Amino acid sequence: MREITLYWEGPFSFQELIVNYKSLSKNMCGVYFHTEEISGKTYICYAGKAMGSPDILKRQRQHYLHIIGGMFNIPLDFRESKQEWVPTDVHFYGEKNNEFFETIFSRDKFLKLVHEAYEYAQKINIYYATKDFSKENIALIERKLLFEFKPLNTYWGTKTDPDSEVTLIHDGIIKDTIKKWIDDTNDYKGFRSGSLRRGSAN
Repeated sequence: MREITLYWEGPFSFQELIVNYKSLSKNMCGVYFHTEEISGKTYICYAGKAMGSPDILKRQRQHYLHIIGGMFNIPLDFRESKQEWVPTDVHFYGEKNNEFFETIFSRDKFLKLVHEAYEYAQKINIYYATKDFSKENIALIERKLLFEFKPLNTYWGTKTDPDSEVTLIHDGIIKDTIKKWIDDTNDYKGFRSGSLRRGSAN
């Protein structure tokens, strides 16, 4: 059995990491995850890696621009319509997504979507770990995080453990809270097409 310790830092907003946070060096490698707050609970919605090109800062910039530009799913929990925004003309289960064309070719509807997407992005908290593990382990660590966290907006990599002989140890700012966050994320009963969750909304 091999242990890999991750020293987590955060929480940060997109703005803090992209604009104000100066201590991340150029080409910083590591792993990160995003959380959302819904009804007083913290849910893990995304986990990813940065191998240096792009680095962690550039990855967060990419995420932010995709979200506010309507190129990323916007959960129903954060929309007035209580309908998930999916930036494609077909939902994951094969049903036609009429809202897609109705929105992208209507200035008023698209601007409303951008407003909702912008507000959603402001509610996301970001955590990252960049120390105490080697660069060659980053891809494995990301896969382990996906399997362990089972983020709300991700399906790929959440069903199989990539290496049962490796255990992740979570240290730092999330040391005392991560277990509850994982449990709450696994117990989420809402709808998220990104992870094929099809339950009723909270």
